[in-house]
Amino acid sequence: MGAPVGRETRKEPRPGAFLNQEVSGRASDRHRGCRAAPGGPEPVRYRPVEPRPLTHPASRILDAPPVVLGLRARSQPGQPDLTLPAEQTPAVVGRASSCPVRVADPSVSREHALIDFRGGRWVVVDRGSRHGTFVNGVRLTPEVTTEITPGDSIAFGPCVFVVAGRTGRDRRLSTSDDRAETNATVRSFPVAPQVSLDSMRLALLLDAAETFSNVTDEGDLANTVCEVLTRGTGLPRAILLRPGTNEGEFEILGSAGCEAGETPTISRSLLRAACSGQVASLDRLPDLAGAVSAVNLGLRAAIGVPVTIGGTVDAVLYLDARGRESAAHEDSTTFASAVARLCALAFGGLRRTELERRQGDLVRELNAARDVQTRLLPAPEGAHGRVRYAIRAVPGRFVAGDFVTVAPLADERVAFVIGDVAGKGAGPGLLMASILSFIHGEFSAGRIDIERLADNLNRYVAQRAHPSEFATMWMGLLEPRDGKVSYIDAGHGYALLARAGARAEPIVCEGAMPLGVVPDQQFVSETITINPGDRIVLYSDGVAEQRNAEGEMFQAIRAAEAVAGPATPAKPDAERLLEALTRFAPSGGFADDVTVASIELLTE
Repeated sequence: MGAPVGRETRKEPRPGAFLNQEVSGRASDRHRGCRAAPGGPEPVRYRPVEPRPLTHPASRILDAPPVVLGLRARSQPGQPDLTLPAEQTPAVVGRASSCPVRVADPSVSREHALIDFRGGRWVVVDRGSRHGTFVNGVRLTPEVTTEITPGDSIAFGPCVFVVAGRTGRDRRLSTSDDRAETNATVRSFPVAPQVSLDSMRLALLLDAAETFSNVTDEGDLANTVCEVLTRGTGLPRAILLRPGTNEGEFEILGSAGCEAGETPTISRSLLRAACSGQVASLDRLPDLAGAVSAVNLGLRAAIGVPVTIGGTVDAVLYLDARGRESAAHEDSTTFASAVARLCALAFGGLRRTELERRQGDLVRELNAARDVQTRLLPAPEGAHGRVRYAIRAVPGRFVAGDFVTVAPLADERVAFVIGDVAGKGAGPGLLMASILSFIHGEFSAGRIDIERLADNLNRYVAQRAHPSEFATMWMGLLEPRDGKVSYIDAGHGYALLARAGARAEPIVCEGAMPLGVVPDQQFVSETITINPGDRIVLYSDGVAEQRNAEGEMFQAIRAAEAVAGPATPAKPDAERLLEALTRFAPSGGFADDVTVASIELLTE
């Protein structure tokens, strides 16, 4: 039996450089239950420091502004708005009480969808829900990642929300509350069924349908719709509006008959009725033409028509005449309703095209990041002198930032590293590539000092990473002649020592903060000694955090059980662990990148 799994620090650690068990749930979860191999010392707990709230290391320690997703309820009366901080993602949306984002509606599946913040983008993934997840009226394909941006409409079954934030358009208007105006009458009636129209309007509708189908920009479509409405209704002014995230605020998509830069004030009662799904009209009595109207603009007539996509009011067509302007033609509401239906079809087509573009961009970025990852990986199996290794790396549904390498040094020692950049997407993938390039450059220098290397790498990451990015890392340096392994654990925690003929045990460590969190952190190496036949097995968080169909995580205990027993070239630890994870995970692949590396010391 070899030396116990313990630690031998070479210099006094710098105060405050280590994680507190109550400070980082990520680190404490990984080391909970760690114990020494038989005969070894008790596990070392994190050095006590003053606890402070730290839910996301980079964003808190570097004082980065918090990233929060706001979803404003649009459909169900009494449905609360939703708020989701980026550090609490990925988060499941559903009606189950265990869901971080709970939508208590019987039509919403227990685990309906997944919302995540990856590479600076908010994305949503439908999890095979019964009634579907819709973005801008387009039903999402299950398990396909779709980006969401401010102004997007998201529906979980019948529950509709709009993503808060500015959309890039700067034309907005406010409404006035005219409920106290007794001389204004709002008449509401169901959306009119399609009826026969005179030849002029029919020709106008046919031309509009053809024109709408050829428009490729939402702004151009909105302006075209408004022009068609003014020609077909006789009303001189038309505006296409989308409800904003704040009460009484609307976004102007397009207009016709308005002066340049004009932001008219519109009756809130009229728009409220239209937003409820009804066509609404505001009529003023002739003897009150000079009185102060509901909008202080002397409205003579006004119409509000909903534009409904996927059963949800996406926008409102507003038309009016003021003062001495011409009144509406007969059956103007019927014509406006027909145009609204054509507008909804055209908007739906543009939304589908936009979603396909977003998904295509994501796929191209992810494929490029995966290509970079693949090129930087070492051979799946190999040997450097008396050190044999096996690596298995399987990309998940989303590109993450796993990195791994094994390299011989000029002094016959062998260095090996595994780590993970926080987040998913092309950004973390590219940061991973730069980290590996830095490590390879240091390894090529020959004889290295593992502590100096970690210090320099930490500063390198801190200088280049986004404020919300950081990286965990486990780096080891094996001396084959005496089996001594010097290592540094920078917030990673997933490391096992599998002694020949014995069960695998977590490697006890003092640990340090992840890379990039504290730029001037000084790392302290620790040591263990292994014997011929012993293996060090490292794996990424994609292994421990993979969930099965019931939502249960794989966890470290199953990883230790999977690598128990001797390792042979035909059946290395990495392959056994990957097979166990494949049996555990539901069909459809791994949710995160999965990386496993086994390092074995051979006999002379």
